[in-house]
Amino acid sequence: MKSLPRLAARFSVFAAVVAVGSLVAVQYEGIVVRYMTLSHEVDASRAQIAALQSKLVKQRNDVRRLRDPNGAIPEIHDRLKEVGPNEEIIILRGVPSPAPGAWESSR
Repeated sequence: MKSLPRLAARFSVFAAVVAVGSLVAVQYEGIVVRYMTLSHEVDASRAQIAALQSKLVKQRNDVRRLRDPNGAIPEIHDRLKEVGPNEEIIILRGVPSPAPGAWESSR
């Protein structure tokens, strides 16, 4: 008869440990899900920041190039499809035109 109360006590302790462990696991799972969500948001923000910084560098280079008359004049000629003295324009049909200013990067 002594073993029945002892068995009940051990079962009660085991049930309490399982209950506390389950509560901790449920709370920990919520924390992990939140951490993963925030981690993905931070990664997306970092990618967006890198893209914006790259765009800023390109825009600054464009502004620097267009402030210089030697850089602005070819851009103006390209956009207006006009030529300066001793220049010729060659238009190729069926070939995609390069981005404005792309010819300068090849020099």
